[in-house]
Amino acid sequence: MKKSNYLDIAKEALRTYTRPPDAVDPNAAKYHDGLSEKEFMVTLIADARANGWRVFHDLDSRRNEAGFPDILMTNGRFVYFVELKTMKGRVTKTQQAWLDDLDSSALHAVRVWRPSDWPEFIKVIETDVREPQER
Repeated sequence: MKKSNYLDIAKEALRTYTRPPDAVDPNAAKYHDGLSEKEFMVTLIADARANGWRVFHDLDSRRNEAGFPDILMTNGRFVYFVELKTMKGRVTKTQQAWLDDLDSSALHAVRVWRPSDWPEFIKVIETDVREPQER
């Protein structure tokens, strides 16, 4: 039996990947609909770290290039660039340009996550289950 390596796993993930629809789920109220973007981010970061992911968020992005995604997270196997929005929040043209460029790169995952995407987020962070790392 052939032993899988990370490149084989990544290629398979890219081959079978289906981009989620951009439409907002009309039943999204059950997914923390009232959260501000900051509250959503704090909750998401805490849950990701509790599941062993390393998460980067620049606390003061005023000197950064405009549009760079809010969150960069990795579990040692995958890297996600994530733009966070409230249920009614809109992605700017500059943010979309960053997401498009990152999405056309190899071996990664790019998302815009809204509170209604919580089930996808949970699935992502629990896919590679391991003990949370000491910080």
